[in-house]
Amino acid sequence: MLLYFIKEFPLLERVVISDSGRRGRLSLSGGRVREVREWIGGDADDVKLRLNCVEVPVSVNTCYVDVLDLGRSGCVMRDVTFVVMEMSEDIGSVTGDYEFEDEDEEEGVYSEAVIEILENHKDKMKKLL
Repeated sequence: MLLYFIKEFPLLERVVISDSGRRGRLSLSGGRVREVREWIGGDADDVKLRLNCVEVPVSVNTCYVDVLDLGRSGCVMRDVTFVVMEMSEDIGSVTGDYEFEDEDEEEGVYSEAVIEILENHKDKMKKLL
């Protein structure tokens, strides 16, 4: 469904999908929407081939944080579930320094939340797959 909307609405600049309880969220904006549009922009047979090549994660880890206090933005998030999917066995563990380019204020808050979880809540990570 996401691919259809990105392809059929060329002026679409941002996509946000959340579940009915607004607990899960997928967000694409700016360059990411453009990348997906280019990826699916070929003929139908080519798109089908590409979809067949979509990677399935080799591992999935999740982390739940009941209250996430974000000092830089001043936001507080409640009932945060963070999911990390490893798409290739060649990728190492999630370590190192984290930095994101913020496309807008809202995306910046989510980037700050990711950094906070990776730096201070990795001990809560549970392997699902």
